[in-house]
Amino acid sequence: MKKEEIMRKVMNLLISLSLLALPSCTALKSHGLAPVKYGYVDKGGRMVINPQFDDADSFAGGLARVKIGNWGYINKSGKFIINPQFDGADNFYEDLARVKIDHKYGYINKEGKIVINPTFDEGYNFSDGLARVEIGRQTGYINKMGKIVINPQFDTDDAMFLDGDIVIVTVGQGPDKASLQEGGSHVPMIANWPGTTPAGAVNHDLTDFTDFFTTFAELGGDMPLLPARMLNEVFPDFTPKPH
Repeated sequence: MKKEEIMRKVMNLLISLSLLALPSCTALKSHGLAPVKYGYVDKGGRMVINPQFDDADSFAGGLARVKIGNWGYINKSGKFIINPQFDGADNFYEDLARVKIDHKYGYINKEGKIVINPTFDEGYNFSDGLARVEIGRQTGYINKMGKIVINPQFDTDDAMFLDGDIVIVTVGQGPDKASLQEGGSHVPMIANWPGTTPAGAVNHDLTDFTDFFTTFAELGGDMPLLPARMLNEVFPDFTPKPH
């Protein structure tokens, strides 16, 4: 794997806030005596799609999700490409969008065709060909054909991070998971990284998610380690060391 690719994957794991490019059309609220409606202006401030929607999101991939009673998708001319018909909808990721129908979640393509039936209690966006889904109180992953590739077996409030071939999961009960409280130190962790983490290996050391920072930094070579710099401001003697 190229160094640049490793760095990309590391950054995706360490940073949960995505930086989105400024769309060519921006959603705009219309205020007045009438109910609030949404429309779109271009970068020059010119109204290009009149305020008419109950809710609206920014354009992504040439489409924007908007709501008139139900959710649908318009193009940059304001024409509905996918008619309002969904209880909930999300932007497209890897050409598929999560939609909600009768309290269940499934996925559609850019033609509005349901390609993964709404059978899940919760669904998340696709990344690297996989999407996290929930059935009951259990979480797993599906591929773009809707086939379950990681069986739902984890609590829905567990921390799960997926990027490419790296999966990190915490399991257990109690409100202190992923914390420095006593309950947080009694939560097991599973790491699945084919070709790197040996199958069946058990480690009884006490770990924390911050332990991953230096490991990922080592994988990324000279990649700046922002968390370490922040820690140095609080702990001047702190020196990160690769694990």
